[in-house]
Amino acid sequence: MPTLLQHCVNRGKIEEKIETILRLLTRRFGQCSGTIEVQLSEITDLERLNQLWDVAYDCRNLEEFSDALESER
Repeated sequence: MPTLLQHCVNRGKIEEKIETILRLLTRRFGQCSGTIEVQLSEITDLERLNQLWDVAYDCRNLEEFSDALESER
């Protein structure tokens, strides 16, 4: 069972990854929709967020990223 410290560290990693994804998308495509921000904030699986970072890096537009975000929901 994870300790409170482990839980807090994991939550911090998740929040940092979400911020990194949003920053990358904003830098590449301009302002992200609130929908993307909300959907990302609901994800608690760090591995899924790592996959989405890869998508954010490789996608051609926000719609492509949004489609990937919607898949596996």
